[in-house]
Amino acid sequence: MGGCLVECYIRMLQELFLNAGGRIAYARFGIVLLLLNCMCIGAIADNTASSTVYAELAPLDPGFVWKMDDPLTSPYQSGVMPSPVYRTNQKLLESELELELYQVNPTQNALRTEAQNSNERLPASFNLRQHSRVPHVGDQGACDAGWTFASLGSLLSSILPAKIDPFSQNHLKNTNGFDLGPCGGGNADITTAYLARGSGPVSAYEDPYSPSSTESPRNLDVIADLERTLVIPMANAPGHPSIIDLIKKIIMNEGAIYGAYYADDQFYLESESLTTYYNPHPIERNATGVIQSATGTYQGMLIVGWDDSIRRTDFNVAPPSHGAFLVQNSYSNRWGMNGFFYLSYYDVAFNQMNPVAFTAASGHGYDNVYQYDPFGYTQSYGAAESYAFANVFRSEHDEIISGVGFYCTNPNAFYTIEIYASSDYLDLETATPISVQTGYQGLAGYYTTPLINPVSIKKHDYFAAVIRMTTPGRWYPVAVEVPIEGYSSGATASLGQSYVSKDGVHWEDFASLEPNGNVCLKIFTTSYAGNTIMPFPNGMGGYYPPPNDLDGDGRYEDIDGNFVFDENDVEVFFRNLDFVMSKQPVSAFDFDQNGFIGYGDVQALSEMVWR
Repeated sequence: MGGCLVECYIRMLQELFLNAGGRIAYARFGIVLLLLNCMCIGAIADNTASSTVYAELAPLDPGFVWKMDDPLTSPYQSGVMPSPVYRTNQKLLESELELELYQVNPTQNALRTEAQNSNERLPASFNLRQHSRVPHVGDQGACDAGWTFASLGSLLSSILPAKIDPFSQNHLKNTNGFDLGPCGGGNADITTAYLARGSGPVSAYEDPYSPSSTESPRNLDVIADLERTLVIPMANAPGHPSIIDLIKKIIMNEGAIYGAYYADDQFYLESESLTTYYNPHPIERNATGVIQSATGTYQGMLIVGWDDSIRRTDFNVAPPSHGAFLVQNSYSNRWGMNGFFYLSYYDVAFNQMNPVAFTAASGHGYDNVYQYDPFGYTQSYGAAESYAFANVFRSEHDEIISGVGFYCTNPNAFYTIEIYASSDYLDLETATPISVQTGYQGLAGYYTTPLINPVSIKKHDYFAAVIRMTTPGRWYPVAVEVPIEGYSSGATASLGQSYVSKDGVHWEDFASLEPNGNVCLKIFTTSYAGNTIMPFPNGMGGYYPPPNDLDGDGRYEDIDGNFVFDENDVEVFFRNLDFVMSKQPVSAFDFDQNGFIGYGDVQALSEMVWR
């Protein structure tokens, strides 16, 4: 109960701080609501045996609230705007700053040069341009679309120097579907939603950038797939060595990183050879108003390298120490250092909005996506550090469940993925999972995760993915999509789609708790191919694990997938002979080697057992 009260007191203080100065009534109203929430959550802590789920949405991000409350006086009038997602609780503790939270993705090895290894000692300077991994400098013009250049630039950088069309910023700004409009600003979460749902990226040759356009062509081909995003956490103050090194490692291994900084002319310093920027003042609202007058705007940036030798005297205002990141802007190559500048390691940007690395998939080959969250992650949910969430779908084809996509809302996340399938109605409280795997992600972000054991389903089957998520020491482990006026008001949901559970046993329909709310969880499937080895039906509405070729002769005698060849394999094969004839590749189950599937194969398999 004590941890709950501490959490609530902190949030009440934030409410007072953020709403002082003419907004005391609103603050008091917020405190009453927060106290009521504490009482409800306290009931959980004192009565863990209860099966009733008491939980809540996380508070909205204070910067987002400021933008919505005071659109004319906040510093978020244009350009990059805060996401509604509350990430203040993602600031790392001093003990966590020493953890190796970043994990190199092995599927990206082919996209990196041999020198780019995170285990090597970090060099004093590094520049992705020297490895041909930086997109051309763009020009956003009179439209505040710098966030589109930065986020898609990060994704493209993860693919370069491989040959691929440039990505269309125009398509992202015009078709993202959020309430802000084409030139009304955006953020990394909007780009993530657009990419994860499969709307983009599309080729810039098919939809070239125009600051004045508001519409884009329909039905353009998507030319890359999002694999993951890495949300870089904050420390208590900008310039922490662990965060600086983390950013450097991700640049070397993944590519350029999306970010946002408060672009104010008074903090630039231009010389013949350098353009630098350092802003020491956080943009905050307190009882006396804004600490720093809002004379600039938040601008998207693409971090492409660094140089430890940039001196603190090279800035208009001297930062605490030397060193700066090399950043690409979207003001054209006539601005700054041919479109680039150096941003101090100690700029407040790194403690205002989280930088994000976008990474493209190197070949999942998914054919279909089942999802309920086109707007993606708009708020967090949950009453404890552990929570389970699920989405239930009905299949449109005979297909194979091959992967899932979900968000880790906090760093240091442990999870279990469970896949369920049934030809009848699926009850999560009584069903048995067909495929189970565990995982860990050190950084918050969106992750597309292939299944170790894919699951075969038939047309009209019910199927579900369950994620059991634990983020030690942090609440709100469930990413959800809910409608937010002025941002994601188009979000909709129906009963029977998304479910949440405090104990992982008793489930509640999320749309009954939050109208038009869904959990952010996607299931990816692949279509049947002539040479695909598929799991066998188990006679109970589900499937066995995939078959195995135990002796390496090209024929899959371990029919039930348990790595033991015995009489049960013969029985399962016989019972599903029609399934083999219609769905499985002949060569994999032609045990009598006569070129077709029949009862002779059952006899041959039986004889193999008794050899």
